[in-house]
Amino acid sequence: IDGLGAAVLVDPTAAGTYGGIDQVAFPFWQNQTSDNTAAVGLDPTQIQGLWNTLWASQVRGTDRPDLIVCDNTVWSTYVESLQALQRFTSPEVGNLGFPALKYMDADVCFDGGIGGFCPAGTAFFLNCDYIHYRPHSARNTVPLSPNRRYATNQDAEVQILAWAGNLTTSGRQFQGRYDAVGV
Repeated sequence: IDGLGAAVLVDPTAAGTYGGIDQVAFPFWQNQTSDNTAAVGLDPTQIQGLWNTLWASQVRGTDRPDLIVCDNTVWSTYVESLQALQRFTSPEVGNLGFPALKYMDADVCFDGGIGGFCPAGTAFFLNCDYIHYRPHSARNTVPLSPNRRYATNQDAEVQILAWAGNLTTSGRQFQGRYDAVGV
């Protein structure tokens, strides 16, 4: 699987193709990116303004991002920008933090921690209406051979399966990528 890194590039104006379409010859096929050239690293006072600009570049009518996937540092910076605005309403308990996050109406997910795969300093702004899981019709978890394999020292049998396919997008211009400078 090529994954989000191939579909939503840091520099969509660079030479290359995705899905057989040249992104330089056809600018409509370029994903959106944030302009962080003035920012240094991650700053909780700047992240919301940068996200506002990126969000606005991806909206067309009712089409807009519905999922934001962040790495550790971007997620932490976004949480920190919200905690500065948090107020306590209970006189008994000071409950700090948020169990679930949203930006506009998109869920903000943490793909970090132990074993996270999101690139460092990155948040993907995704419109899931245009992202598709496309298995190959002849290789969608089909047995490679009709015979099963049996273990000699346990009561088990194994079937080897084959899969081929890719993660694709039918609207690359509705996908965005926030990359922090200096992370």
